[in-house]
Amino acid sequence: AIFAFGDVVLRNQLLLWQGGEPLREGPDARAGVSLRLDLKIPTGSLSRMGGSGGWDVGLGLLGTWQATSWLVGHAILSGSIWSAIPGDLPLQPRTWQASAGISLAVLLGDWSIVLEDRWSSAPFQYGWDFVEVNPEWNLQSSATTAVTISQNQITVGVRWGPLTLWFQEDFTVGHVPGLGPRWFYDSNAPDVAIGLTLTVPP
Repeated sequence: AIFAFGDVVLRNQLLLWQGGEPLREGPDARAGVSLRLDLKIPTGSLSRMGGSGGWDVGLGLLGTWQATSWLVGHAILSGSIWSAIPGDLPLQPRTWQASAGISLAVLLGDWSIVLEDRWSSAPFQYGWDFVEVNPEWNLQSSATTAVTISQNQITVGVRWGPLTLWFQEDFTVGHVPGLGPRWFYDSNAPDVAIGLTLTVPP
């Protein structure tokens, strides 16, 4: 129960290319590609659990394509460099991080439905083993899998004008011996998020 100021993230996006006749009013082109640069400044206090205590930088490539007048697709591929957590904490984040995502927006007049799938690499270093204090505990529901295995998040949203109500559920892509089929490992709990987003035009 601590109130603390967090880190600050600066994000800038540069349009690299756009082309094709738009299929609906509003967009300047049917397709486009952009480059995004992210910089995280460690303004938060690590001692108060308000920040990470290090600088991070990320680079992303984004694409948008109007498949039809009512269906728009988006994709992103990004990589980032994370700094180590200060101090003598043995478990440290992986320096190189990667993520990829794809989303579809169904446009229905003033309303739209958004479906997004985003994958990200494991945030912390590989090779760690965790000891269960109680053998009856289910490690599948433990937060340990959230920091050592890559994650996949699925988001469904309903947008009306500037407001978007969204629901998010995540699961792990990969395999842990003895748990589930090799291509899928459902792991994280609690992992459900609901949000309301307000988008203000410039």
